[in-house]
Amino acid sequence: MRSRLGFLTVAVAAGAEIASTGCGGSMRVPGEDAGGKLDGASGSGGAAGAGGVSGVGGSRTDGGSRDASIDATEGAAIDVAVIDPEQFCEMWQTRASAQDTLDLQQLALFQAGTVLEGTLGSFVESGDSSYALFSVDRIRAGIRSYEGLATAIRIDRPLYDRLGEGTRVIAGFRQPHPWLDRNLALPIWDRPQALLAQSSTVAAELLAFHAWNTPNVAVVRVEELLDGGMTFALVESLRGDLPAGLVVSVSSYWPPLGAAVGSTWIGGFGEALKTTSGALPSATLLDLRPDTPEERAAVASALATLEPTGFAARYQAGLEQAEADAVRLRRGWIYNRADVVAALEVTGIGMECCTNAGGIFHASAVLEVLHGPTPAGQVLTGGHGYYGQKECGDRFLYAFASPVVLADGLGLDCQGQADAGEGPGSKVLHELPATADNLALARHWVSSAPPLLRLYPAGGEIPPEAFAPPAGIALWSTPVSPLTAVMAGTPVVLTVASATKHAEGYVVGVRTPFYTAELSHLEQREVEMAFACADPRLLQVGTRWIGSVVGTEVVHPNAVAGPLEQGHLWLVPGLLLPERSDLIRALGLLPTVVLD
Repeated sequence: MRSRLGFLTVAVAAGAEIASTGCGGSMRVPGEDAGGKLDGASGSGGAAGAGGVSGVGGSRTDGGSRDASIDATEGAAIDVAVIDPEQFCEMWQTRASAQDTLDLQQLALFQAGTVLEGTLGSFVESGDSSYALFSVDRIRAGIRSYEGLATAIRIDRPLYDRLGEGTRVIAGFRQPHPWLDRNLALPIWDRPQALLAQSSTVAAELLAFHAWNTPNVAVVRVEELLDGGMTFALVESLRGDLPAGLVVSVSSYWPPLGAAVGSTWIGGFGEALKTTSGALPSATLLDLRPDTPEERAAVASALATLEPTGFAARYQAGLEQAEADAVRLRRGWIYNRADVVAALEVTGIGMECCTNAGGIFHASAVLEVLHGPTPAGQVLTGGHGYYGQKECGDRFLYAFASPVVLADGLGLDCQGQADAGEGPGSKVLHELPATADNLALARHWVSSAPPLLRLYPAGGEIPPEAFAPPAGIALWSTPVSPLTAVMAGTPVVLTVASATKHAEGYVVGVRTPFYTAELSHLEQREVEMAFACADPRLLQVGTRWIGSVVGTEVVHPNAVAGPLEQGHLWLVPGLLLPERSDLIRALGLLPTVVLD
């Protein structure tokens, strides 16, 4: 059976053959509760996963779903995307950047120190900086005393022009306090990591007290106003372990907090730092709001989001799932591009001879070769400066660039005292325990079709098979969640320079510095992609996008020539974000996965 989007879901046991279960098979959606129900109304773990309509690591409704799972013998769920080439082109007809943009904006709001609503005023340039005048209508998360202030936002012209004067917006900032700018004589909010029209649909929990960012929450009473600070007495602890009294620093560059001696507040604080001198512990002030029944109820609701089934817990789980998916995507590509992928069993251990650093060598028998030629004997791994702890009988799955066979006469035993010489061991790209689950994954990795959007040096030869729609297992040719796409690769700005129609499909020329900004010291590189059909936005000559490029290693703008020539780089399909400074800052909130 063919799915409407050109996918087949599959169920595969480790080592078994692929068996189609038709469209609508087993779907794993982060944010789904134990009863299988989804809370989609707030955008937190709904039908599209935690954090929005398509959300964090969730399934998509725009042709991007590839959350079919297979059950390996050890019980882990293994993602696999199987494509029906006859319907592959249909999946791209509804692709749009609006939902991906919203997912990134919600991430930025989730991690913001301040979330506020207000109205953009006029654009102002002052020296090398530019601002938008901004009236704060409401503090959603942060210091409530700042409501009603006339302030300014540090902003670039393109982002300002996207919204325009008079637009009511939701803004998220890392900082909990604006700083007084002497030139403008206004408090300044630094560059926003999220700036979107107030009419945008975001999770309601993001527009409230951010309990997940405040390790200590308490009702406190102002005891004393100091020069550069104030002291609080603990009235009631709501979260964390604040001491009976604490001091917070207050900068003269902040707007007034309006906290009089004897007044009570609900405060959100960082970790309390104790001193050895007998002085009061100190903490960073993150949120401050009046102690009223309404605010107590609102904070209690926010604290409930930390419960296992609450919004914050589900959203965080979605982020962790997106990162795990990104690790698997990158790791799989390394195994796909390896010269040899094999499962080995350690049979001997030896020490490196004659160097100060030393090292450990391991001899291993070949159990199974998943890809590439079978080594002609036992394989030597480890070497100079390597001290990995392995024992005879341990089994590992290796991705080799160049396996080295154990030399004749070099007898390594399980006592580990033998002299292994000082020659190099095999060049290992990655290794995993040789479990049934990992072997099942690796079989899919090495058999997956080439990436849909592989990058070729401009003007080079493009193989004819590049125009064929991917068929069968195609892990690198189907969209993933935007957060997974960003963490798996390296965000880059790209300009569509050309789109040429051929009988077989299209050749698209792209310019990119392989970075999110075009800087004078970075070379603008010309690359090409070839496909029969793909995201139609790639055919819009002159458009500029932020995409994510995956390689076998983290992509560095000054080290892409070799990976390009080797065919190691590809653009994650489906993720094309508008070139916006706030989105680029939001991308920086996500880690690039580092493989162990």
